[in-house]
Amino acid sequence: MNEFDQDPVDVERRELRILNAFAVELIRIPSERELARYAACEVVSALGFEDCAFYFLNARGTSLKQVAFSRRAAGSPPASARAVSDIPYGRGVVGRVVLTGRPVIIGDLSRDPDYLSDGVAMQSAICVPIRSGAAILGAVICRDPLNRAFGPSHLELLETVAALVGAKLDLFRQTDALEESERDAQDILDNLKDVYYRTGSDGRIELVSASATELLGYSNEELIGMECRLLYAEHQDEDRFIEEIRRQGGTVSGYEMRLRNKDDRTIWCSVSARYRLGGDGEVIGIEGIVCDIDQRKSLEQTLSRALAQAEMANRSKTSFLAAMSHELRTPLNAILGFAEVINSEFLGPIGNPKYAEYISDISTSGRFLLDLINDLLDISKIESGAYQVDLTTIEAGGVASECLEMMRAKAAQCGIICSLQGAELPVTVRADRRALMQVLLNLLSNAIKFTPHGGSVTIVLSHTGSGMAEITVQDTGCGIHDSMLPNLFEPFSTTANDPRIAQEGTGLGLAISKSLVTMMGGTIAAESRRGAGTIMRVSLSTPETLDVAESA
Repeated sequence: MNEFDQDPVDVERRELRILNAFAVELIRIPSERELARYAACEVVSALGFEDCAFYFLNARGTSLKQVAFSRRAAGSPPASARAVSDIPYGRGVVGRVVLTGRPVIIGDLSRDPDYLSDGVAMQSAICVPIRSGAAILGAVICRDPLNRAFGPSHLELLETVAALVGAKLDLFRQTDALEESERDAQDILDNLKDVYYRTGSDGRIELVSASATELLGYSNEELIGMECRLLYAEHQDEDRFIEEIRRQGGTVSGYEMRLRNKDDRTIWCSVSARYRLGGDGEVIGIEGIVCDIDQRKSLEQTLSRALAQAEMANRSKTSFLAAMSHELRTPLNAILGFAEVINSEFLGPIGNPKYAEYISDISTSGRFLLDLINDLLDISKIESGAYQVDLTTIEAGGVASECLEMMRAKAAQCGIICSLQGAELPVTVRADRRALMQVLLNLLSNAIKFTPHGGSVTIVLSHTGSGMAEITVQDTGCGIHDSMLPNLFEPFSTTANDPRIAQEGTGLGLAISKSLVTMMGGTIAAESRRGAGTIMRVSLSTPETLDVAESA
């Protein structure tokens, strides 16, 4: 360390020249390894240190790699004279300095338990950490063959060098991280299926993903710098889009609009975008993602047209059924009337008994056909919205008794016993009397139809305890197969599809019943098991439920 024995003023001037030259040279140094080599061989050695080594912490933070070493040999310039080696994190003098973040001056290396000797006779050492802010990036260590060769002035010099190295090293790391981030971002942009774009405050495209070429037909070079307004299908679309972003507070999601590609073809797109904000919060542009939904829009339009055509066809069907039903009912009523007159022998005896059988067949078939026509009229009115219900407070027991009385004769002909349970309960419901009677008559008719001779049909009235009243129609008939229950209330769905049951039916009664119950604000459900009968449950709100809802 003889250089430090010279005139202090001269030494200080020389040190400043060396450090200033190093600060200027930092701009030119291209890599971490060259930075360490230059600092060790051209700076620290020139400052008069006999021996110098730079260690950088690896990316995992588990070890310190020696990236540069220099030793001043008598009569020769400084040179890299030691092989690169690694020191585990926390071991040796260097590891201790990096671990603690504190510099050390060791006057006698032989007395330091952490010192890792390389076989060279060195007596003292000085080691300082290389920092970037609070982060420790490595350390620089210098040794000397003399005891207690280092003091505060050497520490100050070495800390200055370490600070310059740390600043440049941090710049390298930040640049590498930025370049890696840019590469990752570019990889994402290059492989992005949807289109990412970024505009400036002037509305021109600053950045766009490669997928834009496939969507719009323009090359990336053509799109960069292009005004966004040139890509909108209509010029006013840009104003609408910008207004929507402003209205939504600077962010919009799933905004659908049309863009125009290079071939002048319009494409439906879904855009999610947001404002880009500067440091003081001002809007400096827009960035977003554009998704191609042209195929989806085409399918939606096709589906919409098909739905409109289906609705038109359904309205035509409903109108046709209503018109035809009216046209058929008039002559059918005349046929039934004449059959009744003939059967009553009002104008004289029929004569041959066979004629009486034929007249009875005509009446039976005519009534069946009239029921079918009435069902068609009802379903047509319901589908067209012409069927209106007038909800009033109704005593359910009275309606149930009346319906049972109307069906009692038919049940007696089939040898079926009809009964009413719960008539003594004050069960009142909000319903349309005519509609409720039609529902119960439909359910009773089905129950009688599918119950064998000697069976029973029962109406049960009850409260469910949830502000609803329940009217159930139970029978001891053949039951309904499990596979038929899900579609039981669909139009033209009948148990006649079950080959084991041979009964007549239009398949409209239950569909009409469900529609009427729904219009009255209730529900209808079926429970059945083959061979164990069927239970039809009609649930309707009570006046108390309505009062509570109105008071709320």
